[in-house]
Amino acid sequence: MDPIDIDSAEGFRRAVVAAVAEAVVRRARRLVLADPDFDAWPLEEADFLAALTDFARLPGRQVLLLARR
Repeated sequence: MDPIDIDSAEGFRRAVVAAVAEAVVRRARRLVLADPDFDAWPLEEADFLAALTDFARLPGRQVLLLARR
């Protein structure tokens, strides 16, 4: 995965989507996403959901979301 500058909300969004896509490529078993509230995350954006769906469709995969609220 190429480095992504996280110097803005858009940079963060790109980094999150790229990280999930990289988990698919590397055939990771578990994806752990942690944040106090996930307010800044692109959880409802099409490209994030597409990458997350690709990950979840792989056999035996787990997605763990950790949040305070």
